[in-house]
Amino acid sequence: MAAVNPKMLTPLPLRYMLAENSKTWDKGTPCILTSGTVTPLTTSGSTAVYGLFAEDQDESTSSSYVWVYVLEEGALLEVYVETNGTATAIGTANLGTKYGLELGTGTLESVGYLDLGTASGQFQVARLSAVYEPELNEAADAPGKCIVKFTAIS
Repeated sequence: MAAVNPKMLTPLPLRYMLAENSKTWDKGTPCILTSGTVTPLTTSGSTAVYGLFAEDQDESTSSSYVWVYVLEEGALLEVYVETNGTATAIGTANLGTKYGLELGTGTLESVGYLDLGTASGQFQVARLSAVYEPELNEAADAPGKCIVKFTAIS
């Protein structure tokens, strides 16, 4: 199964914000704040994710304002899983653990993944797709899929 960007399971507020120049992304790509502007997450990941872009941006930004879904405490997202850039399965040992997000590479460069190699992030594993969607997902699937709960940085 091909991975896609995080899927919102909880309604999130929309904000119209200035984007960093010379960037493109896909709808749902996770973003961070940098110098008062929003910019796509990178392949090296982050433990300070701000939100998800609400629309595709096919042309490089230039003093552009864009719509962003802002993450709030307790928000639920469905995400695919990797470990340091490699698609991986997720299991019961990961439940309750917090991880960071990062972007994939190559054809998946605008897809945000839960990175099991980035401990102590903002996204706590809450449910496994092999449990809530067993007809579509197995525990050994790579990339795995799960529901995470967003937690603010403390």
